[in-house]
Amino acid sequence: MNNVPILLYLFFIYLINNAFILPLLIIIKLFSKKLLIIWANTFWCSLGYIVKKSNITVHIQNNIIIKFFNDYDKCILIQNHPTEYDFLFLSRLVSNGGLTCKRIRCAITSKIYSMIPGWGMLCYLTDYIMISRNKKKNFNALESCKVDNDDAFYIFPEGDVYCDKYKQISDKYCENNNIQKMKNCLYPRSGAVDIITKNNNIDKVYSLVVIYNNKNLENKNLTLLNSELPDKVYFTINEYNLKDNSIIDIFRNTDKFLDDGIITKDYMIVESNACELYCFLFHILFTIVILYLMSQNLYLFIYFITVICSYYTYIYLEQCVFIY
Repeated sequence: MNNVPILLYLFFIYLINNAFILPLLIIIKLFSKKLLIIWANTFWCSLGYIVKKSNITVHIQNNIIIKFFNDYDKCILIQNHPTEYDFLFLSRLVSNGGLTCKRIRCAITSKIYSMIPGWGMLCYLTDYIMISRNKKKNFNALESCKVDNDDAFYIFPEGDVYCDKYKQISDKYCENNNIQKMKNCLYPRSGAVDIITKNNNIDKVYSLVVIYNNKNLENKNLTLLNSELPDKVYFTINEYNLKDNSIIDIFRNTDKFLDDGIITKDYMIVESNACELYCFLFHILFTIVILYLMSQNLYLFIYFITVICSYYTYIYLEQCVFIY
């Protein structure tokens, strides 16, 4: 399976490298946001290298992505959601933006924080919003979310993955509310985007549409654990202004685009760059050094386990106890 290297990288490398220096990163967070953005982008870039070496080719239709990564105005990045691993392929685009490109932030479920702790630590450090079972907390987190000028808030307005189960729920909602259904997307939940854009005076939205060459045949909720990754990924990105277009309007455009299909010759392959390789080698070597140090010093290993236990305690409190 071509997702095994990615799974190992997400679960193993991310955990060791972030957990070992988590206290230091928390201190850095207090004094230098830019250093944390660079640190986070080294993971995005190294992940892009793994995606490339997994024989997955990423294609882009236009050059707006170049503008996106060089545009330091705050903005929202929205995307359709055919699988739970859609975020993986953004790494190939981030890596072409470079280590100092804008900060990618997102709202993700607490399940991801728990299942992929290394990624969760990175999410915490870069001010992602954790979506938990506490609805009041979720609302307050969205209300208090501050988007800076070099931030791109990355969000999937559909909420759930496009599959039979959630498509039926979405269609039922549309029927009950006399709303025109969508064919290739779930009807978007624009509440979170509306709150963030209103409170942060954001008008600019970039819509990222992803299409895979081996589209879901079983129409189930595809994850890294129950499916193969696609061989080819096609991205189209468009810029919108919320003064002229609502999130619903944008998704209706996406739905039509997906229905019309793509002309593959209009897309170009996202080429590899040295940054991806250098970041990958850095994190692999860093992991080797950490493992060696812990093998030589029991106290470092105990420290490492303590950091992980502290992290999971924090996750538990965030989900079940703290109410903002």
